[in-house]
Amino acid sequence: MIINRKNEEQIPTDFLRLLYNRSLIYSINCFLIGKGQSGKSTGCFYMANRLKQIERGISLKKAKWEEWDYKKFTSNNPIKFVELWDKYEREIIVLEEVAEQMFYLDWHNIMARVFSSTTSTQGLKRNICFLITPYFDDLVKNARSKLDLVAIFHHRNDTRRTVVVTPKYVRLNWKTFKPEFKPIKNMNLQYTKRFLRKANEYTNWLKGFKKEISLKNKYLAEGFDPDKPISDKNQPLWIKKML
Repeated sequence: MIINRKNEEQIPTDFLRLLYNRSLIYSINCFLIGKGQSGKSTGCFYMANRLKQIERGISLKKAKWEEWDYKKFTSNNPIKFVELWDKYEREIIVLEEVAEQMFYLDWHNIMARVFSSTTSTQGLKRNICFLITPYFDDLVKNARSKLDLVAIFHHRNDTRRTVVVTPKYVRLNWKTFKPEFKPIKNMNLQYTKRFLRKANEYTNWLKGFKKEISLKNKYLAEGFDPDKPISDKNQPLWIKKML
């Protein structure tokens, strides 16, 4: 029996209960996907805070929605991700704009090695990592063996302040070596106005955060044509300046 494991009465939402109970045993990597403005970041903010509230025994009525330190545990580069994963245990780490950080060149090189090595060797730290990206595309095919779950955000309704989250298993069942087809019930989130005020602080902070990523990517890609082989002529300007 796992100590501190929660039952259905203690955590009524299937997906949150699954995340919480499994993180008592090992680290979890979960992709949060959905079209632009589908509510991924707001949903991530909700789940991260709710998991921290459950851990500390804080009820929804007493929740301040600042239990999760988003400025400390949101990463926009592999170096910070490794530092957070290495330094902390039983924390919730978020990688925003994963598609920008792990596009095909990075995925097969630096970020692939960092993510693979860190998550494989540091599983006992029991961190939960949410990776946010718009699409479940070729990037995820390369990442599939390192992921546990994927959650799809859809049917956002601003009038009712709701969004639907559909969670699915990604990994194989390592006892039977077959896919885990056991369904996970949809998570129907209905936000309060008080929560949304706090969530807006997070999403507004992310705007500046994402702008930094965009400027960095433009600098790194300047002068390089990804459709042509790397050569002395076809390489980023920042590399040419170093030579």
